[in-house]
Amino acid sequence: MVRSMKTSGYYKEITNEAIKYVVNRLEEWAEWFSRGNWHGLGYSAKTIIYHLMTEGAIIHSTSNVLPVHEAAEEIEALICEMQKEHDDLAYVVRIHYLAEGSQRQKSQLFNIHRDHLSERLHSAHYWLAGRLAKNTKKLRY
Repeated sequence: MVRSMKTSGYYKEITNEAIKYVVNRLEEWAEWFSRGNWHGLGYSAKTIIYHLMTEGAIIHSTSNVLPVHEAAEEIEALICEMQKEHDDLAYVVRIHYLAEGSQRQKSQLFNIHRDHLSERLHSAHYWLAGRLAKNTKKLRY
């Protein structure tokens, strides 16, 4: 399937390959994001007591921040940009890629109809494909 998208006064074709690329980038971003996002506070999500109970020792890490991952950080920046323009699309991306459970469970938990969740997610994929194409030459049309 090819879908047209208006960018800068002309139409470009967004191919299935471009959407697959976006989905792969989002999956990579979700994995990076879920490994330790403490919302910029720099504190561990686990207390000292929890470490003692589960590990029997306190393991002190020198780094409490997410490891550098430029591709994932680019996606995070684009999702933040998306949130300013289309809050509903950014919300659905975060639900789909970061929340656990099936589409049905996610739609019930966040009070969004499954069809709307799916439609908004597809729109978000196209929005990100357009932004990635604008920012880089990695996407081919």
